[in-house]
Amino acid sequence: MKKQILVLTVFISLLFTSCGSGGELLWLDNPTDEPISVEIDGKKYDIAPGELKRVPDGTSGKQKFKGADGKEVEIDINGVSFINCTNSTYIECAVEYSISPNTPSKLPEPVEVEIAGDKYTGNFKVYTDVVIPHGNIHYKVTEPLKDEITISQNSTIINKMYRIKDFLADSDMKDYKN
Repeated sequence: MKKQILVLTVFISLLFTSCGSGGELLWLDNPTDEPISVEIDGKKYDIAPGELKRVPDGTSGKQKFKGADGKEVEIDINGVSFINCTNSTYIECAVEYSISPNTPSKLPEPVEVEIAGDKYTGNFKVYTDVVIPHGNIHYKVTEPLKDEITISQNSTIINKMYRIKDFLADSDMKDYKN
């Protein structure tokens, strides 16, 4: 029995050691209609038009980033990060799903933001930086926000990241326009 426990312990230790990525998960996004190439510390990444590329064995700490525009900047990757490869505008939108319309909201107070020259009031954050820190954001900018989800509490909040063109095209966002 002791031998089996020892073997199991060694196996689990090796499993965790081999699964370690040595870096942070990165999301590289190309919201344009043209293919782009970017570099992080000299490693080149080709990203197809409209592609959100997942880099599971990314890197962490201070890095040199060369964007699609050819400009090189120093970035600091701390945790799972979304890399804005084209200096585009992204919008984080907090959406609450609840079991009942009578469930008290957990959303913070709405704020007014300017997006593409128009003002919107809601639970939004606007990002233009190269590195957008993870926080609690659902980064899959290529997937639409779901109308319904399964929840195990009275309510849950999903922070959805939008490319600016997708945000402006989403008919639900017109309700937040001032």
